[in-house]
Amino acid sequence: EANTLREDIVGAGGKAELLQADIRIPEGLERLREELEGEAVDIVVFNAIGGIDLRPVLEQGMSSFEEAFDYGVRAPVTILSAALPGMVERRHGRIISILSAAVLGPPPPHFSSYLVNKYSLMALTKSVAVEYGKHGICANMVSPGMLRTGLMAHLSERVMKVYEAQTPARRLAEIVEVADAVVFLSGPQASYINGHNLVVSGGSVMV
Repeated sequence: EANTLREDIVGAGGKAELLQADIRIPEGLERLREELEGEAVDIVVFNAIGGIDLRPVLEQGMSSFEEAFDYGVRAPVTILSAALPGMVERRHGRIISILSAAVLGPPPPHFSSYLVNKYSLMALTKSVAVEYGKHGICANMVSPGMLRTGLMAHLSERVMKVYEAQTPARRLAEIVEVADAVVFLSGPQASYINGHNLVVSGGSVMV
C-alpha cells in the first residue's frame, strides 16, 4: 500500500520516499532517527497507532499502556529530536498530531489505553507549541470523529448508523476530510494557528 501511494504521488508530479521502521522497538526508533537527522523536514504528522484493547481499565494488561506510550510519547519525541533542530534553524515548521474527538468530553468506556496515547500526544503537542512557537514552528492537533477505518472494524453496522444519526451532519467523516484539515494546518493560511485542536466531527463534538 505504501508503494502504491508513493507511485501515485510521483505520478502526480510530486516526490516521495519510503522509510520503514518499527517504532515500538529501540532499534526501529534509532534507525528512524538516523534516517531523519540532517534532512530538511518541514512538516511532521503523528498518525501512527497500534491496535485498540477494548477492555475495562483493570483488565487491560500493562503491555497495552506501554504500547500507548510507545506511539504517543516515545516515537514522537524521537522523531522531534531529529526534526525540530532543523526547523528551528530555518525558523519554519509544522507539527500536526492526529488525536480523536474522544479526548473531548467524557471518554468512552473501555478505551483507556487508547486515550492514554492520545492525551499524551496532545500534551506533547501543546508543549511544543509553547516552547517552539517563537522559532516559527506551529504545533497543532486534528481530532476526527468516528471514521470507517480498520480501528472501528469491531463495531457493527447498526452502531455506525446510530452514530451517524446522532451527528448533526448525519454522516461519518471521510478520511479525505481529515487529510484536508492536515493540509490546511500545514499551509501558509495557518501560520498564526498554534496549539489548536481542530475538531473534524460534523458537529458531534462542539467546543
